[in-house]
Amino acid sequence: RRLASFVRSSALGERFAKSLGCQGSGMLQCLRNKSSSRLISAQLSIYNQSMRGLQVPVQDGYELPVGKPLRSLYASGLVPPKPLLAGTNLNDSSLFFALTPKEILRGVLQQDLVHSINRFFVNTSSDVRRTIRQLYRPEAFGGERLALYALGTDGYFECSTRRVLQSMSSGTAVFHYIYAAQPVNAARALGLPGWLNFLMKAVPPLRWLGAFHTANEFLFWGAADPSSGLTAEERKLGLRMVNAWTTFVKGGHPWREFGRDEEHLVLDLGGDSLGRGWRASECDVLE
Repeated sequence: RRLASFVRSSALGERFAKSLGCQGSGMLQCLRNKSSSRLISAQLSIYNQSMRGLQVPVQDGYELPVGKPLRSLYASGLVPPKPLLAGTNLNDSSLFFALTPKEILRGVLQQDLVHSINRFFVNTSSDVRRTIRQLYRPEAFGGERLALYALGTDGYFECSTRRVLQSMSSGTAVFHYIYAAQPVNAARALGLPGWLNFLMKAVPPLRWLGAFHTANEFLFWGAADPSSGLTAEERKLGLRMVNAWTTFVKGGHPWREFGRDEEHLVLDLGGDSLGRGWRASECDVLE
């Protein structure tokens, strides 16, 4: 199995170099002569092809022993678990999908969702990909666009967060949150002039961003700032977050522990709510 992984890694490395015009005996020097921006851009088309591949920590034989999952290191006590408060935003991936040229020009179609599943899970069986398509069927999320956002958020953000929480929960107190509050003024939350918010509400796909990546920080850091432009409800949510984080830092329990039931707190403008097993069925398949 290790030999197969090495052969595949070598083949990907050669594809990466070839995409930059570097081959043969001068490959290494050719790569060294490329700018950092070109190297990073070229990586996307070669290595960013598997959602599972991006979730897995690198077993380098030094920081992480080869053949020993991170979860087993926590369970064995070789890596002391630390108290942890971690979570994701409900629409964490929207900001990364919504601003692509294809989505701006024509939106998200069923074929785009199918293509993304096939690309993200290229090394899985057709049965697994069929199960994923069923889990993220558009009618369950309100359309193709939101189904794609949910898939991206779970695959790139939530499932990896859940895995870390599971790994550490056996030895210490860990807490899970889902931030679900959509900014009242999305433009201001993105660091833009507030008057641009009418565009955020009217122009697709900007009005579909939802509780996007970093939206929680706008409330968290602006809760006590009178110039932040937050509404009264947003300020209340921000202060609840600050109080919860402060409680955790002081060694307290901001809400119920993650534990075996995978409990979590949904943070929202209308009030917070406790739940269990957030996206558990989906993550069991995606991982």
